[in-house]
Amino acid sequence: MMQIVLTLGFTFLETLLLNVVAITLTLFILVISRASKSKQEDRVQRIFKMPWAVFFSLLCIYFSSSFILWFQALDTDSFIEVQGFDIQEAGHFLASFPSIFHTPGQTRAINNLYILLIWLAINQLSKILMRTHKRARISQYLSIALLCVFIATQCYSLFNRFSSRPKLLTQVEDNFTAPASLNVHSSTKTPLTVVTYIGESSSKMNMSLYGYFRETTPKLDALSQRDGFIKFDAVYSTHTHTTPSLLQALSVPRPTDANSFDIFSDSRLAITQLLSAAKIHNVWISNQTASGAWNQASKIFSNKATHKVFSTDNPLAGNYDYNLARPFDHVFFTQQIQAIGQQTYQDRQAIFLHSYAGHGPYLKFIPKEFHSRIDDAFSTLSKSAILGRGLIIFGDYKSSIEHYDSTMRYVDSSVTDAFQAVEALQPQQPVVSIYFSDHGESVYTAAGHDSSRFLFEMVAVPFVIIFNDAAKQLYPEKFTQLSALAVNKSYSLEILSPIINYLFDIDVYDSTEKIIASSLNTQKLSPYIVYRNGVNTAIAVNAETLPVNGLKLKKDSTLELEKLATAINAQYPSVSLCLHRANSVALAVRGLTASNCIESDIVISDKKILVNHPPAKATGLQLNFLLTMLEKSQGSIWIDAKNIQNADHCLLLADHLRTRNLAKVLVEFPSNTPFESEGIQECISQLHQQNINTTYYVPTRLAEACVKNLSGDKCQTLELGIINAIEKGIQQISFDQSVYKAIQNMKSLNGVIKNTWFMDYSDMSDLKMLVENDRFNMIILTSKDSPNKN
Repeated sequence: MMQIVLTLGFTFLETLLLNVVAITLTLFILVISRASKSKQEDRVQRIFKMPWAVFFSLLCIYFSSSFILWFQALDTDSFIEVQGFDIQEAGHFLASFPSIFHTPGQTRAINNLYILLIWLAINQLSKILMRTHKRARISQYLSIALLCVFIATQCYSLFNRFSSRPKLLTQVEDNFTAPASLNVHSSTKTPLTVVTYIGESSSKMNMSLYGYFRETTPKLDALSQRDGFIKFDAVYSTHTHTTPSLLQALSVPRPTDANSFDIFSDSRLAITQLLSAAKIHNVWISNQTASGAWNQASKIFSNKATHKVFSTDNPLAGNYDYNLARPFDHVFFTQQIQAIGQQTYQDRQAIFLHSYAGHGPYLKFIPKEFHSRIDDAFSTLSKSAILGRGLIIFGDYKSSIEHYDSTMRYVDSSVTDAFQAVEALQPQQPVVSIYFSDHGESVYTAAGHDSSRFLFEMVAVPFVIIFNDAAKQLYPEKFTQLSALAVNKSYSLEILSPIINYLFDIDVYDSTEKIIASSLNTQKLSPYIVYRNGVNTAIAVNAETLPVNGLKLKKDSTLELEKLATAINAQYPSVSLCLHRANSVALAVRGLTASNCIESDIVISDKKILVNHPPAKATGLQLNFLLTMLEKSQGSIWIDAKNIQNADHCLLLADHLRTRNLAKVLVEFPSNTPFESEGIQECISQLHQQNINTTYYVPTRLAEACVKNLSGDKCQTLELGIINAIEKGIQQISFDQSVYKAIQNMKSLNGVIKNTWFMDYSDMSDLKMLVENDRFNMIILTSKDSPNKN
């Protein structure tokens, strides 16, 4: 209880500090409002005579913390991205703006309580300040002064970050100038064509290739059945914006220079320059423009290629090239690939295809035949069932998701058409095809790919390599090594250029020092992504990466979940790490993408199985919808069944599960379940016949009391309850991670399979210790920062 009180207290203080500006503004409003009233009026009556002040001040406090955190997170990368705003993309961004105002880490009820307490305290303070006219006047001046100081300091900080933008854009071109002593050669001359398709704003979270429940990538799904198909499990874009992401992905570092993890500061070598220096013909074909701030990467790499082609090539347009006519990706790429075939065929060549589809507004850049909905999955679902309760989104949120998923289906078609067109140039020649995206998109939060609102799906990108039959036969060792590289490991897109060098056996030397070898040494890759210089933050690529001095590591619970799941599954494939409380479609999609395991709460009412965590009101989402998602992804689910101590409810759940083809299911029984009941026994038997695991919910309060006195009566009562459930057929136990000490102390439970929740996602060492020293089936990691919170 003391721990809960302390947690609530510290959270209250944190909320208080974050809302300091709103508090000051509210105080000013109240003092001004009261100052205009007659001294004879009763103070209690006054509060009801100024509803505008009450309403406005409450809004200020409620929304200020989210806005201030976002405002402070703006950095140079944000300003580079918005330079010369496309008016339609600006509208797309503004539509996402309300999503800034969510309250991660707190339930809405607790947050509302904090807001009320803060406002009541301000209300009382304003009464004290109003006792004399002099006090009121001083309070007004002081409030104004505090507001001015805060706004001035924040604006100054923002100006410094904004003003560094032009310098970075100029500096980066100099950083990609290779030294005169550069020595590049390819050790083999065997034929090979490598085609690299660079996607735009495409998150793997919305791709059926990566387990998404809607069929958005049917052609890549079919290609994945080919023997030469390699799918990388966990690859992250090096940034959430195009320019910094591609600058790092399509280049290699020069280790003679100090690596600051900042792509705008470090000296790099462009992959197109290395290919050209190695006498390998390379072509840059872009459906984006050749100029402008957000296309700087395309300008740098195309200038160093053997040949370049742009669909829009008007340097005067710059970032305003959206006014120019632009062909659809598949039309432009097919035409240019056919043009390559009409020229003298190169035995060794690299083709880079830089696409445009994926930009918002999504449907604008895809053909009309792809505008239709993927399916009717969302037609009957409410907003809260899809997005959860913690997110503010105005407008037609369903259409945004539908349009993006339709765009992913078009991208899937364009990618596979391009690969087939390249293979058709010389059908018997070896071709290796690579597809990735520059960054992702957070369509389930409407946050786009704004780095100041970072989320997992903004950097979780597809990354596949396809060897055609000729390439697989000619380069079997390369196929084997890249296949091994793809499984149960996390990388950033920086791995792309070493892979291309490896395929062409390119070695690079600078004087006597070897810069790059063809050995695919992943130790040389940067351990960080989304480095943001102005706010001095970065995100670790690997689960065990430690921060460097002066660098703050930003964390996202779903990204950490995927990194930890990837690392744990490499050694302990039977252990599942799951996303906590996936009670909305958005959270279920995110969890199944990251670790292919979710934990969901259910309540059975009127013969319906609702996905809901009481006392919250049900959103209408039913378990059957999640089960359909699980069948598509072959994912795992921990079902926290709130009321299956009722035998009829339990049998209804068993009946629902019987008709499904599910990979791994855990059903958790409440601790007050009458396991002796004939109906409950029948239900348990039916679940086990379906290979569904059952677990007993260890009562947390009793277990906490046991932790305080491991030899006391509470522990004996706790152990007897657990043993009784196991003797009645329950296979496993589940408990809050904080009471694990009590479970460990019970020798009778040594061989019992365990499940736990509230595991902190930031501690890899604790997680490893847990699975190494005991028998665990599922572990739920915390997910307090999700904007789709239920």
